[in-house]
Amino acid sequence: MPENENNVNNEQATEKKEKLGGVQGQKSSNDISIKQPATPLYNWPQWLTDAVSLENAGREDEALDLVYRNVDELLRNGQFNDVETLIREVNVDDLPTDVMLGILSITLSARGHLPSRTRFVNQARILLGWRGEDVSFLLKGLG
Repeated sequence: MPENENNVNNEQATEKKEKLGGVQGQKSSNDISIKQPATPLYNWPQWLTDAVSLENAGREDEALDLVYRNVDELLRNGQFNDVETLIREVNVDDLPTDVMLGILSITLSARGHLPSRTRFVNQARILLGWRGEDVSFLLKGLG
């Protein structure tokens, strides 16, 4: 690869990292995608780890049930700080699309209590675009 193409890839990777709020990652001259370390920097609740595993196994309905059930319980119990911590600390790049959209959906009614939700929405918008998704369609009404 010519040297100037390599510089473009490195600049794109740095730009992506900055747009996602400084997520930690690795890059190579052939791959500009940001990869989260094997151990997440944020200690996810077990239900979120399970939901990601379920979606990755093709069991989207079960994954969404876990997200909705657990976040709804936190919100009903007034545990807005726990939900705020989740959406502030989780790396959206680690979330499969349906789990990410589930979190956005279930937190919509509580957005006034969740200051980091706007940043989460913006990160989701960028990431969904990179994934080749129809961002306008998927995020309609979730902002």
